[in-house]
Amino acid sequence: MVGVILFLFIGLRESAVVSIVIPLSIFAAFGLMKSSGMTFNNITLFSLILAVGMLVDNGIVIMQNIDRLRSMGLESAKAAAAATNQIAPAIASSTLTTLAAFFPIMLTPGIMGQFIKPIPQTVMFALSASFIVAVTITLLCVPCCLKNPRVVI
Repeated sequence: MVGVILFLFIGLRESAVVSIVIPLSIFAAFGLMKSSGMTFNNITLFSLILAVGMLVDNGIVIMQNIDRLRSMGLESAKAAAAATNQIAPAIASSTLTTLAAFFPIMLTPGIMGQFIKPIPQTVMFALSASFIVAVTITLLCVPCCLKNPRVVI
């Protein structure tokens, strides 16, 4: 569903690149969950579903900036590198503020804290992975997927 919605708004090739971020971020989150001793259950599944909407944000912002630079005449590889360098600090701060919002929930004491701790922890893992994946995947995939520069006259 996310891929179809992306296709409707940003185009086929761009949505394909951004759609790669979702499964890679979730797989990375699974790895982080396993390394921290978490299990896959209803609560962590809920957390991943909650995070899916936020996972594509970083990729969309980078992809839109790449398209903007391509429309100015830059070739795809140079546009991907320049756009990522321009946007990375902004999406890093955006991701960190979201992580900061979830962090206090993870510190809730008592039985309730034990119950809800996997929710912010899983979201934080997924969002951190999303930032890293979005920054690296756009640099790797865009030159291959978007070969022809987009020039708007």
